[in-house]
Amino acid sequence: MCISNLKARAESYCKYRSMRIIQEPQLGAGTDGTVWQSTSGTAIKSFERAKNFRDELTCYRRFEKRSITQIRGFAVPELEGFDEKLLVVENKYRGAALFVGLWKGLY
Repeated sequence: MCISNLKARAESYCKYRSMRIIQEPQLGAGTDGTVWQSTSGTAIKSFERAKNFRDELTCYRRFEKRSITQIRGFAVPELEGFDEKLLVVENKYRGAALFVGLWKGLY
C-alpha cells in the first residue's frame, strides 16, 4: 500500500475527530503502517493490513485492562481511539514510547 493511502485514511480519521495530522516529521513508519502526530498531541497510526491493526488493538486493550503503563522502563502508549474501517489507532503521545508492534507476538 502506498503512503498516500495510509495518509488519506489517517486524515479521514482526524477530520472526524476535529483535528489534523502534522505532516512532518512522521513519528514512524514500518511494515505495519505509518505514524503521525496530530494537532491534538496524539499519535495517529494508519495500518496497511487489517490483521496487524487487530493484533495491535488487542495488545492495547490488554495493556489497558491490566493497567500496564511501562515495560522494562519504556512507556506503553495509551489507547485514545480507533476506527476499524479506516484501520487507524490513536494513542496519547508520550514521546519516546515503546512501539507495541515490537511486543505483539510476546503478549
